[in-house]
Amino acid sequence: MNTEQIAKFVAETSYDQIPREALSRAKWCILDCLGVAIAGLKESAGTIITEYVKDLGGKPEATVIASGFRTSSPQAALVNGTLAHALDYDDSHPNFQHATAVTLPAVLALAEREGVSGRAILEAYVLGCEVGSKIGITMGTALGELGWHPCGILGSIASAVASSKLLNLNKTQIRTALGIAASQAAGLSRNIGTDVKPFHSGIGAKNGVVAAMLAVRNFKADESIFEGHHSFPKVFLGKEYDLAKSNRQLGAPFSIVSQGIGRIKPYPTGGPSHKSVTAILELIQKHRIHAEEVAEVECQVSSYLVQHFGHYSRPKTASQARFSMHYAMAAALIDGALTLKQFTDEKVTTPEVQDLMSKVKLVKLDSEVKEGQTHSDPPQIVTVKLENGKAYSHQVPFAKGEPQNPMSLEEIIDKFRDCAGTVLSPLDIEQTVDLVLNVETLPDITELMGFMCKTGPLN
Repeated sequence: MNTEQIAKFVAETSYDQIPREALSRAKWCILDCLGVAIAGLKESAGTIITEYVKDLGGKPEATVIASGFRTSSPQAALVNGTLAHALDYDDSHPNFQHATAVTLPAVLALAEREGVSGRAILEAYVLGCEVGSKIGITMGTALGELGWHPCGILGSIASAVASSKLLNLNKTQIRTALGIAASQAAGLSRNIGTDVKPFHSGIGAKNGVVAAMLAVRNFKADESIFEGHHSFPKVFLGKEYDLAKSNRQLGAPFSIVSQGIGRIKPYPTGGPSHKSVTAILELIQKHRIHAEEVAEVECQVSSYLVQHFGHYSRPKTASQARFSMHYAMAAALIDGALTLKQFTDEKVTTPEVQDLMSKVKLVKLDSEVKEGQTHSDPPQIVTVKLENGKAYSHQVPFAKGEPQNPMSLEEIIDKFRDCAGTVLSPLDIEQTVDLVLNVETLPDITELMGFMCKTGPLN
């Protein structure tokens, strides 16, 4: 897989060549992403970025989700990408992470501007996710281990691919767009737990739109950005790396099907913690455990989770709590659930929660990430020890939302209703669901985007 092969695949693959299962899965992911983006407006990152772009103004080309005002396509992609990741409730993918939150906003922003059909949207979205995911799988876990946030790095590439397809760029222009996007790619994992993490998604979406819009205007960039000296993978991985030697083939099969690019989340927390979350919720239900009975909670996880989900052992904000195993365990024990309602600054700082978090311990498992795996793959074992001396342990092989244990369509629709209910009326919610699940029949997305705001369909 090299730059030329990527450009050829994107330019020559059409809607009719994409498997039906991939297209169906894409619609589920789009619905889920729109829901979490609507709910994301209430987060500080969503509110601030929305106000910022509204103040900037801009040519009214595309709709800003939840607020409903219109701005330029690049700026709409920036806001909507940030909104989609503000809650960390959006879907994920092995080594790519948050595929839809960075790819879909780019697609929607240009789709409104260009007036393209629902089929074109699905086509561009699937191809963007496919390229981003295959590069991510090939580069492996090293990207995250070196301190990069893959969403901002790979997302810029995926959104450039999707944007290029939507603008019908030729192979040479696509190679140029990839070169432009590669130089914009960025994102440090040090910012996890702050407003900057979802901003990475917004920046990635905007980067792709800008890259494609410049490429179509004959802006020049390196046309072989994935090969040779100082190539994209070599620079970000800090070592000699040849993407062309990968045996991963684009579209054979599509990752949205085979790898579960739409690992749609049932819990608004960092994905690598979901096995432990699933485990403790099942223990609570099976053994009728109450928070006041708990003496200790031990989570046996990989060293990556000890480092990245043990960092916020005493989170003070909802943003920090999303990446805290301590908080996830404590909140689940207190409320018997882990939903959006548990992730508020007020909830995080209650004395009951803070006290229970002190009883949670993370222990490194001997089993580590193997080649071809992600940090979510090794087992996670949760043991709850009670004051009366009893102890209950549980290991979940596949967390809810993983390809082997996916959310059903009805569960995804219920999640959308919960998220979108913060802005949309019940009637608007049901109409939006119907439009998304039949998006391939739409001549354009004017009506759909009209439902993405407080005032209902745009006139």
